[in-house]
Amino acid sequence: MKAALAAAIFAVATLLGVAFRSEPHRLDRIGRPSDQRVLAHRDSSYTSSAWVASPGAGTLELRFFDRIQGGVRLAPSWSDLARLGRVDARLAHLVPDVTPEPSTRRASGPTWPDPGTLPTTRYVNLFPLGVLLDDRVMAAAGGGSDARREARAEILVVGLGSGVGVAVLAHHFPQASITVAEIDRAVVELAQLHYPLLRWLASRRHADGRPRLRFVVEDARRFLSRGDHRFDLIVLDAYSSASTIPSHLMTREFYAECRANLRDGGVLLSNVIASYTPARRGGRKHLVLGGAIRAMQEAGLAHVHDVPVLDGGPRSRPTARATTSCSPRLRHSAPRRALRAGSAPRRSSPTSSSREVGPSGRRVRSR
Repeated sequence: MKAALAAAIFAVATLLGVAFRSEPHRLDRIGRPSDQRVLAHRDSSYTSSAWVASPGAGTLELRFFDRIQGGVRLAPSWSDLARLGRVDARLAHLVPDVTPEPSTRRASGPTWPDPGTLPTTRYVNLFPLGVLLDDRVMAAAGGGSDARREARAEILVVGLGSGVGVAVLAHHFPQASITVAEIDRAVVELAQLHYPLLRWLASRRHADGRPRLRFVVEDARRFLSRGDHRFDLIVLDAYSSASTIPSHLMTREFYAECRANLRDGGVLLSNVIASYTPARRGGRKHLVLGGAIRAMQEAGLAHVHDVPVLDGGPRSRPTARATTSCSPRLRHSAPRRALRAGSAPRRSSPTSSSREVGPSGRRVRSR
């Protein structure tokens, strides 16, 4: 009887898994470039990852199943940036001191691109905001208009994806030391094998011995629970193959772990795909943003600001995606300073303006 019951449960689970499985990457969807080609593919216990390039569109994208997790422009390539860096000191930190090894590829496969630091995924352009909002780091760097180049920020990025967000941080902050916590070893290996800039950064150290980039293959919550390191900025950008945030990375307890691993005045920057109002009848994405804000506040991150990300398209929804930033000690004037510096997208309507959540949870429009 028990064996029959177990067999029935297994059969039902198998049928449900097949019926509701995520689709693999597809190249024939309407609206996507017709010259797409898969350059690498890797399956793991967490997802099915594929690098997909489109020479015509000039993009290289990482997909989890059929969902785009991040993308980078093929031009300017890293080689282009290195050539510019030899004549422009502002890009000198991207010039390799040795000739880097080419990307790994199949002997009969296509030639691999050499991606640089220009993302197609727009929200990662807000990652530098987290360092710019840290008064202590910026003051230690001199506090001037060029202080970001001397900012010795310790940064943790939770969730690697395509790695373009890491490349953006490395581009803007030459003296930063970046740690990436990624649970899926296959994702890290794909980035190391096929994103030469990231592989090179992981082999470099600053003059004081700090690594420019290091990868930790581990669940972020377990990594933070050890408390081995303190960070000026923690970026949460972990998504599953269904484009949802893993539930254990959205709890009050996890945000408390993040706060405990932040230096005084540090910033937690979290990518939250959400909205201010239901995107459609019965939609629930607005509950995701509200839940994230409440959990952050209950974890002791008292000053929470949500910054909408606009894609600039004719059908863009100002509230379709939001990035929430919070800090244990963050003055309420900080978002306005960042906006003056041009770190956030231009707003075109009142519904897309940044909002501030007070201690009571009541939202008021930023002045």
